[in-house]
Amino acid sequence: MADQPVQFEHIRRSDLANPASAFHVQALGNRFRELGHCVVKLNEEQATLLEEGFATFTELFQGPEVKEVPGVKSFVDFYQGTSQDVPKSIHDCYALLNSLSRDIAAAIGSTLHLHSSHFDMLLDERPLKVGSKSTSTLQSFRYTSIEGQPMAPDHVDKGLLTLVACQKPGLEIKLPTSAGNSWQPIEQKRGCIVAFAGHTMEFATAGLIKAVQHRVIAGKPEQRSGNTRAHRESFAFKLRCPAQVTIDCSSLERSGYHISDEYATPKQVLQLMQQFAATHSSINVASQTTAAQSNKRKVPPSSEDTNAVPQSQRARISNDTTITIRVVEMTGQKALYKLKRSTRMGKVLNEFAMTKGMSRMAAEFRFNGVSIEDHHTPLQLNLEDQSQVHCILKLAGD
Repeated sequence: MADQPVQFEHIRRSDLANPASAFHVQALGNRFRELGHCVVKLNEEQATLLEEGFATFTELFQGPEVKEVPGVKSFVDFYQGTSQDVPKSIHDCYALLNSLSRDIAAAIGSTLHLHSSHFDMLLDERPLKVGSKSTSTLQSFRYTSIEGQPMAPDHVDKGLLTLVACQKPGLEIKLPTSAGNSWQPIEQKRGCIVAFAGHTMEFATAGLIKAVQHRVIAGKPEQRSGNTRAHRESFAFKLRCPAQVTIDCSSLERSGYHISDEYATPKQVLQLMQQFAATHSSINVASQTTAAQSNKRKVPPSSEDTNAVPQSQRARISNDTTITIRVVEMTGQKALYKLKRSTRMGKVLNEFAMTKGMSRMAAEFRFNGVSIEDHHTPLQLNLEDQSQVHCILKLAGD
């Protein structure tokens, strides 16, 4: 059972941006070493900018096209780098939180005695190259739940850092206490950003910074004015590394840290994310996944790795076998497609996008939490007859 909301000492955004604020940078880094998170206080102008962007994003969930289903989290992504008309307030929010997340990462690196550009080398170039799309994303979430049920189960995020802004209660993180780990509610106020470490940060720091387990729970009845259904909107920035980047922890070893065998071998982010998807439940789909289903997940092999599928399975399942898959939208609507196991998924996904009158780049498609690329085949993804592929709407801008 969770305790009363924790009121953490805030670190001001201006202190992180000031090179002379070594004390505050060290305090933030130590906070992450100890607990994997911190709270950053924005100034009035930044807080207002964030509110304006959040209001713009929230409007996306007011129309009838978004179906409310208890226990379901719907969300919209904003990436930089493609040419869609997006309000300036969303661009401004992306820039604000992208800059803040990089400063937090730099503070962590400084505390670990790493080069100031250590994490920058793992991230998208700034500015983005013409025609490229950002890896990091700004997301607006809408949770729907009923009394006694969680809005989002406990989980860790896959990226380097997650920054969350919301003025409603519900966010809880698991913290170590004298009696063991316990869930602690986080009190979120206007202009305050909760930042916590993800799976990539844990690997990139050889386990020195732990990924933070967190969850979102429904408010108490008195917080919902007698309504039996709870809604919670939040704003999150996910700082992520490009798939082709290789993470090497040897610099930590040169700084005097002992590196265990688990982190001794450099690893490409793509491989790290595939392993993450195979061992962690995805909460970004319309239907929740049980722990039993999570344990059965497989990492999709690369198109070059023909030995990734066992010989017995290749003998049992022919590439020419026809299966039916369901593409599920955020609204709950489904479209059926028949294809062979050897067919590239791009054929189906492009047809789906064309049918919906949208650009192929306007949506991401996932199966068991793994993003589907056009070159993937059902056999590589372990898609079976009647498997569901989820279509996640994205917003993008220059």
